[in-house]
Amino acid sequence: MGVAFMLPASFGAISTEKIVRNDVLKPISLALQNKKSEIQIDEAAEIASVIEDNIKVLDAIRIPDHFSRETLREFFEKTIREDLEKDPLHKKSVRIDKYAKDFRHYMRQYFEEIFDFHEVLKKDRLSYVQAASDIYLRSDFPPSFARTVTLSLLSECRFVDIYNKRISQEYVKFLTSLNDETKFRRHCDAHNLWVGPIDTLASELDKTRIGLVWYVEFTQSKKVEDIFKPKPIKKSLLDQEYFFVMLLDLQRKTEQFRRTLVNLGRDAFFVTPSREDSTVSMFSGILEAIGS
Repeated sequence: MGVAFMLPASFGAISTEKIVRNDVLKPISLALQNKKSEIQIDEAAEIASVIEDNIKVLDAIRIPDHFSRETLREFFEKTIREDLEKDPLHKKSVRIDKYAKDFRHYMRQYFEEIFDFHEVLKKDRLSYVQAASDIYLRSDFPPSFARTVTLSLLSECRFVDIYNKRISQEYVKFLTSLNDETKFRRHCDAHNLWVGPIDTLASELDKTRIGLVWYVEFTQSKKVEDIFKPKPIKKSLLDQEYFFVMLLDLQRKTEQFRRTLVNLGRDAFFVTPSREDSTVSMFSGILEAIGS
């Protein structure tokens, strides 16, 4: 029998995970450029890139008959643009990505910002744990929905821990070889050797989870304005076969991601999240309540 747990006062107002951010949670490539350049950010182009990635995800999802795909494209273009224009996490991640693309010259700036960025990133992911729990508690969905979505999010948080640990160890190598281009490039190549596979897996995991959440939102919303707003959620409105195919796909990709994480850092991966964190405590209570 599950134990009782308290919900925060703002619980009903929690929004779901809205968009795929192509600059969030992805390992950063340490490519080298031949000469130092000033950091320049074309904000419009960066936002356009995120919009393009999201439209690709949208195009891969089955759309309920009461929506047109073109209407949803217009909705997402507007929503994404408005979100990113005011999102400091997006702006910071774009800057860090620029540092990484000329890493030899901007290495110190990169390390000055990357760990703070990852702390904010983890809080962002944990807030979506609450959102997934919110969907489940307002629905008659099977417990596997909450478990699968939440496990994928917590796995990404664990990845941040592993990534931080590994690049902290690499930092000394980068510093000591800064004046030796051949050795420095070799360390960058070694970094990218483990970053490449996890980059692809993290990106696919993110897109699959968000695609599932969007499908749920579309089926439960009568009009575009209802999307991402709190509402009752009914399993009967789903194409249940399609829903479970998406859910199984997320389970498969989460398991693949977790196996890769184990190989990258066993100690970091098996650290148990503290119940003192209100979000983790709430999720743990939910799993206990649904008999996980």
